Amino acid sequence: LLSSVSFSSRVTAIGTDSMHAMAPAHSNATDEEKDTLLNSTHGTGSAQFFPWPAVRRQRCTPHSLVVLILLIAAAVLVLGEFSCVKPFQEQLVRLRHCPQHVLGVNGLEPLDTLATRAPAKPLRLPNDKSRVLVTGGCGFVGFHLAQRLASKGHMVIALDDFNPYYSPTLKRDRALQLQSMYSGLVRVVEGDLCDGKLLRRILSEYSPSHVVNLAAQAGVRYSLQQPQAYVRTNIRCFVELLEALREAPSTKLVYASSSSVYGSNKDSPFSETQRADNPNSLYAASKKANEAIAMVYHKLYNISVTGLRFFTVYGPWGRPDMAYFSFAHKMMKGLPVTVYGYGKPQRDFTYIDDIITGVEGAMALGAPYEIFNLGNNEPVGLMHFIRVLEKELGVTAVLNYTDMAPGDVLSTHADVERAHRLLGYKPTTTIEEGLRKYVAWFKSPLYKEEYSTEGLWRTGKGWDRYTG
Repeated sequence: LLSSVSFSSRVTAIGTDSMHAMAPAHSNATDEEKDTLLNSTHGTGSAQFFPWPAVRRQRCTPHSLVVLILLIAAAVLVLGEFSCVKPFQEQLVRLRHCPQHVLGVNGLEPLDTLATRAPAKPLRLPNDKSRVLVTGGCGFVGFHLAQRLASKGHMVIALDDFNPYYSPTLKRDRALQLQSMYSGLVRVVEGDLCDGKLLRRILSEYSPSHVVNLAAQAGVRYSLQQPQAYVRTNIRCFVELLEALREAPSTKLVYASSSSVYGSNKDSPFSETQRADNPNSLYAASKKANEAIAMVYHKLYNISVTGLRFFTVYGPWGRPDMAYFSFAHKMMKGLPVTVYGYGKPQRDFTYIDDIITGVEGAMALGAPYEIFNLGNNEPVGLMHFIRVLEKELGVTAVLNYTDMAPGDVLSTHADVERAHRLLGYKPTTTIEEGLRKYVAWFKSPLYKEEYSTEGLWRTGKGWDRYTG
């Protein structure tokens, strides 16, 4: 606007000065002489646009200049609705620290022009020795996150109920590792996420900067056998946590969702902007419910919530019900491995260290409301995965091929562009490197046989606390 006004003022001044400069030199000339002079100076055609009588009578007064400026300003503002104002608004959005959302006709829509280029490095939490509550803190992802945070000087309250879905021995050994390696920085609390009084006491006593909710009932196939466990843990207990956070509004929540929310989506790779309303299992439906419930609590109570859709996480100290863990156990025992879908499925296997970097980035961002895919952006065929595992273990697997399992999907593929752009997330671990690290742990003294032989997931039986 200022540029336009300045340019217009210069044009007006130049034209006025030129006309006034000509007038004194011919002030005694008749009108006919002035017309002749003008024609000889500008050509015959120019006289139509600059008639001398008009020049003689017009004067540029301060009042007329103000009126001219106001008219130009009004015109610029009207045109700016289309050419200036919207780009300016978009640049304001880019300057904001956190991604914002607006409620549109299709629900919560991202006002997504925050970053035009990704951070040079993944976002990290400041070394401010803050306190973090990690629910499911002795689970697979929770254990590794607690290690990462404690290694940087943060205090971690690891809440876990040590339920027997998979080996309680494995979970307690993780707890021992945390306490022996980070004495004084990790406090393990045995308790139930559905215990609202316990949650409020922890929040009141420690005043954590973040809560990372990783406590959940996992597993697609088990949800067909024990659906009530998923309703209780993934929905009821999640609401208990959100209710407790209403009394601690400054505490930011990061919670685990799942790639399973994409269900039978055929568009690949899976993007956060795609619809996720066609789940294939109760587990997937419960995680999608988490996202919807979190949105409601953000809108009503201004709680900061970020959901992370994990894609097939694997690595040392992992979950025995996952394929890489159970396959390795069976291969080493010479037991047959069931290959679902006749080996056709693909999974976006994501190594645990890459996932933890993404979780920390989401914590550091502290967005009011967000959802991110955390995957490897590189689907791996099931048969290639088996061949790599065979090579690292030094054995040949006995394979039994069968149909797809109920509730399963043929392929997963994470679009991580959004996480890359806003968190600096960039997974670097290949399936070959990741399985090599897993097998090194699997063959080490840290691994115990009971990790693979314990757990309700093997029989499909329920736990009274969850199903009674």
